[in-house]
Amino acid sequence: MGTALYGFIKRLFESIAFIPALIAFVFGLIPFLLIAFPLPDLGGTAFSVLSITDTESIRVILSFVIGGIFTLTIFSYTMVMSVLNRSINNYSPRLIPLLLSERHHQIILGVTSGTIIYVLILAVISASDANFNFPKMGATLAIFFTMVCVLLFIYFVHSVSQTIHINYILKRSYLNTKKNINKLVEREQNLFQAEGEKPHFQQTLKNFGCGYLNGFRMKRLACLAEKYDLTIQILASRGDFVYDDESYLALSRKVDESLKKKIEGCFNIDHDEPLEVTEIGFKHLVEVAIKGSSPSINDPGTSVSCIDYLTQLFGHYLLVEKFNAYQLNGTLRIYIKHTDIDVLFKYCFAEMYRYMKDDPVLIVRLKRSIEKIEGFDTKNRLKKEIINLKKTTNLYPKISNF
Repeated sequence: MGTALYGFIKRLFESIAFIPALIAFVFGLIPFLLIAFPLPDLGGTAFSVLSITDTESIRVILSFVIGGIFTLTIFSYTMVMSVLNRSINNYSPRLIPLLLSERHHQIILGVTSGTIIYVLILAVISASDANFNFPKMGATLAIFFTMVCVLLFIYFVHSVSQTIHINYILKRSYLNTKKNINKLVEREQNLFQAEGEKPHFQQTLKNFGCGYLNGFRMKRLACLAEKYDLTIQILASRGDFVYDDESYLALSRKVDESLKKKIEGCFNIDHDEPLEVTEIGFKHLVEVAIKGSSPSINDPGTSVSCIDYLTQLFGHYLLVEKFNAYQLNGTLRIYIKHTDIDVLFKYCFAEMYRYMKDDPVLIVRLKRSIEKIEGFDTKNRLKKEIINLKKTTNLYPKISNF
């Protein structure tokens, strides 16, 4: 129950609909605020022209505004989805959430939706027989909001024309993955590589349903472990698919139902693939690189960009020390299942080599990328995998002994 609640709250705040719905709700309150707190009489002032009280004029204005905003909204989002669909289908549909999470796009959607709701409520009020005066500034504000929507539409078309470009999408994916790596660097004082034998775990927690392990609240989980003198082992990596009735957590001792719910509440298992997981960012760039090198797409330039971004990300990821545990106040509290960088390197380059080995441009780029990563790897953490990659591929055909 705790896991489901945590997942629901997280999905709610990260949903593309949250900000637009919030803005639209605020716009929906404005007509009632104008009625509850009427503005002072503007007669005899320079602003008296803004006060529209003629019922017929108000209805004409509202009709034009509703029709115009509906047309503008339908046209803009039909155009965007058409172009977005064509662009993303050429590469990876998994990159779509990165674009949909753009906050300024959500604000624009909220303002246009809110304007429609505002005008619809005013239309109902103007047609009502209730015994109160129509807000003097109601129609004027409707015109003002419409002008704002037109300006936002122009900005929206400009912004979308930039964001649907594959180079922009790749950069967003790179920056998002880099941000996730930096989060690991910030936690480095608590993350470390635990040696020795693990304690005996007496209880496991199973998942009801199935989905991806999107994440867990590490610090809260460690605080619970410290408070109740527990050692916890997480049996699945972030981003792993957890099956129905599969154990994803082990505890050093048996706990009561109340504590069990608190621990479960720290985890988020959902059907969406998590963008906050570092390895997922690498995976997305590899997918786009491979698709760009395919005969159907034939876009080696995109593949080259992906390889360059991956190279830089490995340079950042090598700054994160190897870890498998989390400590709190100097005491080991959580064992973490984590994909090591050597495994990630092997997956990325073996997969790309498989599809790019016949392309002379891309094979040279892969070779240069490996050489660059060797320069980043001052502690030789990837030395073994690089040697194996050279032995099993023809990246260095003239060299037989590494």
